[in-house]
Amino acid sequence: MDCQVVLMRHGQTDANVTRILQGQLNSHLSELGHAQAEAAADYLADVPFEAAYASDLDRAMDTARAVVARHPGLELHPEPLLREWNLGVLQGQSWNDLMKIPGLQKLQSALAKEGVDCQVPGGESKWDLQARADRFLEMLLERHCGQTILVVTHAGFLRRIFRRVVGITDECNLLPRTDNASIHRIIHREGGWCLTGWNDISHLRHLPKS
Repeated sequence: MDCQVVLMRHGQTDANVTRILQGQLNSHLSELGHAQAEAAADYLADVPFEAAYASDLDRAMDTARAVVARHPGLELHPEPLLREWNLGVLQGQSWNDLMKIPGLQKLQSALAKEGVDCQVPGGESKWDLQARADRFLEMLLERHCGQTILVVTHAGFLRRIFRRVVGITDECNLLPRTDNASIHRIIHREGGWCLTGWNDISHLRHLPKS
């Protein structure tokens, strides 16, 4: 039986605006982020979700709560596996300042390109994050075969889902776009995952760009 998953990135945070690397630090939605979450909730109001999961970080939980509120009786499950890439000592640092630090070229490339791995001091490697994404997808299949699932998470995690489904390995490929409050769709059928939609932001057209 098919397992359909609607994935969503959290709405904009103040840290997104100021280009601070959040990683697994907690942060909160900006005013625009709340508006994006409500727009996504309207857009997804008619999807017959049978389960809902979100990263247990506040920005993802608050986004998910807006969507779940349109689905009476749907329970939201906080899930640590869905947390953003743990960026260790870089968490809370300005992206603009990071670009000026000598010796971080490999890390900069890993943050931007598909096939480049690195071990972040005090955090995870990209492939540690990939292993978490793989475990989460396996858990969904074990628990929700034949169902439609909502998953609210983070940009880095979403890109690992993309890699699992599409299988891109060329280190020259840029990572796929994952805009704030964007919606992505995958389905598991006939023994494998298939991508059916990516970075849908049509529901945000009436809002300022983040």
